[in-house]
Amino acid sequence: MKFFGPQGEENNLDELQKNISLVFAFLAGVLMVFLGFSDLMVGLDPFIVKTKFLFAIPYLAGFWIMRKYGYHQAVIQFLIFLGLILASINYFYNDGYRGPTFYTIFIFVVGIAILIKGWPKFA
Repeated sequence: MKFFGPQGEENNLDELQKNISLVFAFLAGVLMVFLGFSDLMVGLDPFIVKTKFLFAIPYLAGFWIMRKYGYHQAVIQFLIFLGLILASINYFYNDGYRGPTFYTIFIFVVGIAILIKGWPKFA
């Protein structure tokens, strides 16, 4: 049994990217909810807990939109744009180039190179 489609039907690269974007949007949303609950149990600041729950909303909404309407590229571009904005804001609060935000921005650049098609990749 194949994970990304019915057995016997070959999938092309576009279909694979669409399915991968669905899985990762869902997993990212679930991860943010899980991390929010774990931070709540540990007793961290309520602001951090609320922020993680708020971060889950765009990912789960993106998963729902991609699954129902199929706007994969638009949702991926929005989520990456939102993630880059949040990573840029975090850059100033997290030791700049010495902190983990630098690696996060690198991962975003790699994700953009792999997932985004056409002229938005360069923007």
